[in-house]
Amino acid sequence: MKKLKLLFCLFSLILFLSCNKESSPTGPSSGPTVAMKATFEGGANGDFQGWRYLDTSGYHYVHFSHDVPSDGGSWSLQLQLDTMKQHHIYYKAIPPDNVLPKILSFSFDIKTVGSLALMMQGYVWSDSGVISFGGFYSEWTQWSRSTDLETLNGSRIDSITLDVSVGYGKAGDYALIDNVKIELYSQ
Repeated sequence: MKKLKLLFCLFSLILFLSCNKESSPTGPSSGPTVAMKATFEGGANGDFQGWRYLDTSGYHYVHFSHDVPSDGGSWSLQLQLDTMKQHHIYYKAIPPDNVLPKILSFSFDIKTVGSLALMMQGYVWSDSGVISFGGFYSEWTQWSRSTDLETLNGSRIDSITLDVSVGYGKAGDYALIDNVKIELYSQ
């Protein structure tokens, strides 16, 4: 009987320790690595926070706006459609070398005005090749959040590029984006 009690106590202790791994000081947490986060709060100063134009003629069609989602701060980014051509902006992120992600989380807030489509296309450049994510977003007349998860293979990532453009509408239509975030999960 004594051995049974001792085995029960030992089993309970093992179960308790295995269920409470988070409180044990064995190492850093396994939370996400933020590869990109853009809230456009630098709008008052014209700061694009690392976003670049693919062509220099596009700067007339990219603006900051005070039309923001409820958790968006004071500024969002507005991309206006031009009748002559699409104007692209892009962001390139380089995550730390020690991150070997298995999942990529891509989220942003969007609102469209008019009949245009917003294209957000991302590319993960890694040791094992290129993986794309994102797509076309249209008819989001109220601020909405879009979230996309992509499975990765755990390879080292050289860079992540996000290309944003508008199209398929009429001149003057525009899209607003805010709270753009790319996170990498290793587990």
